[in-house]
Amino acid sequence: MALAWQAGAALTDLEFMQFHPTVMVADGASHLISEAVRGEGAYLRNHAGERFMPRYSSQEELAPRDVVARAILNEMLNEQTDCQYLDLRHLPAEKMRARFPTISAFCQQYGLDLATDLLPIAPAAHYCMGGVLVDTYGRTTVDGLYAVGEVSCTGVHGANRLASNSLLEGLVYGIRIADHLVQIDGVDVSMHTSSLYRSAYVSTYDDALSTADVLSSAQLHDLSTAQVRRKVRHLMWQYASLCRDQAGLLEAKQQIQELRTALAQNVEHDTSSLETLNMLLVSELVITAALERRESRGSHWRLDYQSSDAHLAAQHLAFVPLRIDPYGSMDRQKEACSYV
Repeated sequence: MALAWQAGAALTDLEFMQFHPTVMVADGASHLISEAVRGEGAYLRNHAGERFMPRYSSQEELAPRDVVARAILNEMLNEQTDCQYLDLRHLPAEKMRARFPTISAFCQQYGLDLATDLLPIAPAAHYCMGGVLVDTYGRTTVDGLYAVGEVSCTGVHGANRLASNSLLEGLVYGIRIADHLVQIDGVDVSMHTSSLYRSAYVSTYDDALSTADVLSSAQLHDLSTAQVRRKVRHLMWQYASLCRDQAGLLEAKQQIQELRTALAQNVEHDTSSLETLNMLLVSELVITAALERRESRGSHWRLDYQSSDAHLAAQHLAFVPLRIDPYGSMDRQKEACSYV
């Protein structure tokens, strides 16, 4: 996404980040535990042994991902723990091992039995519904630039992708792009922005990074790219993950901007440094999108705006770069649009 942005392409729906509810956490390792496990009847339990999902949803363990993930996080916060538990002990042991051989093998690596032990799990970032704004032929807002797969956003997943549908934008639209490119050989392939979305309102603002107040901080300037990445992950998890509010998002945005400026002033033109700058850029855009959508919808949950706003139901926030300096300031135009 950062490369497309730096090429001038619009990005959209970045506030909609999906978290998988059940990622097994064991000795620093992580492994996704399929929702099919809960579909087979597994329970979620807290450290007191309580099956807690009935308190959060009438659908219990089969509630939508965002509901289950927030419930798990809430239990973790209430107990001040770093995980909850997935429980298959009441299900036929051999059937479960045969049904989920890959998960069973991973558990065995860490001395756990899928069928007879409580499995430590926690939510983790899984999928971004947003991405590079494209039409159904993969055309971006930059003439001649196409995007396909998870980096792109057609809007098909809405605010909360259904399980097992991530291949849609890769396979279906991949074929459409290929067919389209074959058919238009020698034909003008430029796409006017108006053919992709209809603008509802437009506001332009300068969000250039100020160097006046950049951390006087020798410690920030001495951070390695690995340390910066860890800090970014911590900031995004703390302030921009499953539950967000304005105060937290603004705090995260300020710290991300400080990190961007500090790293840009000492950037090494190696892969790690450039990837880290891109990581910071996309993080800032995600935070900005989350701040702009003042409601809760799908995977985007605002503690300070807990209901959905009907006026925003059909609106997608798109960000269009006006001036890009990948190593420092960033101007952008925000558009609220309805796809056509």
